Parts: sequence; structure tokens; C-alpha cells
Amino acid sequence: MLLFIIYLKIVKSLFYYLSYSKRGVKIKAIAPLTELKISFMLKRILFEHCTTHLNNNLLSFEKRRLELLEALESESKNSAGDKHETGRAMLQLEREKLGEQIKKTERNLQLLLPLQNHITTAKVSVGAVVKTTHFNYYIAISSPRLIVKQEEYYCISALSPIGKLLLGKKVGETILLNNITSAITRIF
Repeated sequence: MLLFIIYLKIVKSLFYYLSYSKRGVKIKAIAPLTELKISFMLKRILFEHCTTHLNNNLLSFEKRRLELLEALESESKNSAGDKHETGRAMLQLEREKLGEQIKKTERNLQLLLPLQNHITTAKVSVGAVVKTTHFNYYIAISSPRLIVKQEEYYCISALSPIGKLLLGKKVGETILLNNITSAITRIF
């Protein structure tokens, strides 16, 4: 039997949709609105946490870059032979390492931005919040953990070992990591 969705309507804090078939029109509830709001807000909080973490890293890298430029300029003024050249070389190496860190952080920020409007799917994908029997995860980028309403969330990369295990899984499936078996209880 083929059902067609006519429109989505919010009534009494529940999402409803109308469908019709040869037997007539049916009204079905999808989910409580409060639950949808909470999951949306949680994703937003986790997204903002990751974005803030990356922006703070960029600010500290920029501060360090300016310090290195200043040190390089003062090193240029003091010309003391081999010691001078060694100092300049060390500063230059540190500048190059810092440049790579800045590029990596900017790439992570570019990967994170499209997740701002992530749509929930039945399978774990990048941008999903995953609750398991042991831990909760936000699959986006590696970032410090965050506690929201007394629940701990780990912000992880899809390329991390746990991220690779979770990707493509559905609610009810299990993963094994470090001899701990966890079942996925919720994805949003």
C-alpha cells in the first residue's frame, strides 16, 4: 500500500502528518516536539563547542605567530655569527610547524561548518550525536569533552578508531572497543 504525505503540521506539541491511501486519510504522530527541540539544541551546543575550540586554537596560533615574527626581527638585529644563524633557523622551523597547525585547524573548521545543519538519519554519519550504553559521542572533529545536563559527550573525528566503528551503524547495533561492548541506543 502506497502512502503519500500531504503536509506536516504541529499540533499540541506533536508533529503529525496526514497520509492517504485507498482506505482514507490517516493522521500519524511522528515524535514529541520537545524531544526534537532538545536533540536540535544539543547538536547546536556541541557544534558551537567544537567551533569555539577551533577558533580559540586559531587565536592562540596567531598570537604565537606574531611572537615568532617579533623574535625573528630581533634576531635579525643581533648578528653574532653561527649563533645568529642557528637561532634564525630554529625560529624558522617553529614558524613552519605553526603554519602547518594553522592549516590543519582551518581545514577542520571547513569540515565542521557544513555540519551546522546536519539532518538526522537512521545510520550514524558525520554530524550525528550517538548515545551508547556506555558513552555519548558527537561525530565531527576531535575536541575536548563537554558535559550537557549531567551527560558527558565526546567530540570525535570520523577518522578516529571509535568514529570508524560507529559510522554506518544503526540503533541496536553494538561496537567493541578496548574490550568494552557498547550498544547504540540513540542517533540524532
